[in-house]
Amino acid sequence: MKLKKIPAMIMCAIMLITVFAGCKKEDGDAPPEEAPPSVLEPFPDEPDENAGTEAHSHDIDYDAAFAAFAPDTIMMVIGDYNVTWDELFFYLRGNINGILQYGEIHDWNGIVYEDYSYADLVLNYAGETAVTYKAVEYGAAMYGATLGADVINKMNEEFESTAEMLGGEEAFLDMLWEMDGISSRGLYEYLVKIGPLANAIFNVIYGENGELLADEEVALYTVHDGYLMAKHILRMKTDEEEDPALADAEEILERLESYDGDDFASFFDELMWELSEDSGALELFPNGYLFQYGDMVPEFYDACGALEIGAFSSIVETTYGYHIIYRLPIDFDDIPIYYFQQLMYGEISQEECESMKLRNIAALGMFDTELYGWMDDLVIEYTSAYESMDFSKIFDLGEN
Repeated sequence: MKLKKIPAMIMCAIMLITVFAGCKKEDGDAPPEEAPPSVLEPFPDEPDENAGTEAHSHDIDYDAAFAAFAPDTIMMVIGDYNVTWDELFFYLRGNINGILQYGEIHDWNGIVYEDYSYADLVLNYAGETAVTYKAVEYGAAMYGATLGADVINKMNEEFESTAEMLGGEEAFLDMLWEMDGISSRGLYEYLVKIGPLANAIFNVIYGENGELLADEEVALYTVHDGYLMAKHILRMKTDEEEDPALADAEEILERLESYDGDDFASFFDELMWELSEDSGALELFPNGYLFQYGDMVPEFYDACGALEIGAFSSIVETTYGYHIIYRLPIDFDDIPIYYFQQLMYGEISQEECESMKLRNIAALGMFDTELYGWMDDLVIEYTSAYESMDFSKIFDLGEN
């Protein structure tokens, strides 16, 4: 499992905050001109920046659509929580805009998949989003998790400072409406609190970075994820006809096999720091690589997986060169190399990378499972107002 700090299901709430935080890449986030030689698998090519941004030929009058119901009209009841029209409208609008980015739709009742129409798709996704938000509230009530005064004050300060920058609260709310369909400050404050509230629940159950999880719990949760941990000594291939790298590796292997002391780990480290040509990666991973399948070249992963913990391999040839691999027990407080790759390519920040220890990753996965369970616990009731909603009429696909 390769997860981000905030579970994907509530990322939409977090995105609302980052839109107004003046997000920018730090200088250190740019990928290096040349990565150090190692056994890390390179990331795939970046997706086309223009993918999914094709212009469509429709212009929905969202002001008229919003006027279909009073903002405080209860449309759904999820558990003990009401979903009013202004909240549901936000979810609907976000899903509509997402669909329209990818092509033209001339009829909301047109079939997308089996018996699902475009309208069904939007309504279903909006409903799932609503259930997710309410599940966070439900979980918070269950565990007694609340937002601290510092978090609330920070959210208020961010709102006020952004409003001031834009020329006042009314101007800010106008922008929120135009961008996202957020119709009031109260709705905005509800939406942006869900991410921090989910983090508060997480901290109660697992600790800030999963530190409340025991090693046994982490091992049990990640048993099917294929994590391995190892160090290695690498001699890089050369272009010479008789490559000396193989002879070097054979000599190192002979020294390892002839060691008769009582601290093999230290002896391996000594040779690794002295002789391994994976020097750039050594600086990043002095305690060894923590990795899954796909993070390393296949030959390296397969050879490591075939070793017992504490054993070392014979010479393993890859496109990089010749490796001698020393398999280690998994350190549950180490960071998988996947996140260092993300850091190197500017996908995450240094702080995010440092938080992604395996213990925390397991806790995040367990939290997602909890969240799904809370969603299943919540019974959904649709009100007469919801049942009367004529989606195609409200969100008329007027041609430009």
